[in-house]
Amino acid sequence: PLPSLRLLISGDIPAGAGLSSSSALVVAVALALAALAERPMERVAMAEAMAAAERYVGTASGGMDQAVSLLGEAGSALRIDFDPLRARPVPLSAEHVFVVAESLVVAEKGGGAQDGYNTRVAECRLALWALEVASGLPRGSTAHLGELEGRSPERALSDYLPLLEEVLPPGEASLEELAERMACTTEALRGQLPEGVRRRHAYA
Repeated sequence: PLPSLRLLISGDIPAGAGLSSSSALVVAVALALAALAERPMERVAMAEAMAAAERYVGTASGGMDQAVSLLGEAGSALRIDFDPLRARPVPLSAEHVFVVAESLVVAEKGGGAQDGYNTRVAECRLALWALEVASGLPRGSTAHLGELEGRSPERALSDYLPLLEEVLPPGEASLEELAERMACTTEALRGQLPEGVRRRHAYA
């Protein structure tokens, strides 16, 4: 149980600046709540939990921004790997300089932008299924492309595009066409799509 609290949130980062301020806010609130409840949480576990927390708003986002907020170190870049989450600092030369500037271009996160983001996530999931079929593996047997690469170390990353072309029809395709090419049901493919994509897109 959390104690009663009042939070004041203040900042001067322009809205939609593309600086991961939403992830930083989620992490900051989590750290505050953990401190108030006197329930410290291991940083890697919190990064994974906060990535899941952001998905409650309907965006099928990853966990890189939350991991950087919690695991980053001054003077270093951060090498991040997933499944499972792990990170290690990469020292930066004193000659490296990063410039963060206001571009005046707003990075929209809701509405059509969110829909497009979620659609790309769904397309990548279906592409992985197609690569599994082309590689003679059971559908859904790999969690990500890196795992698929690990099962075929003799195959270069550039070899996967021709494999996709063998399975996927050129241009846009309906879910029925994809299901036929991948020898599965449309329901099985539909289950791979985020809810927002299933709801908003005719082909889903």
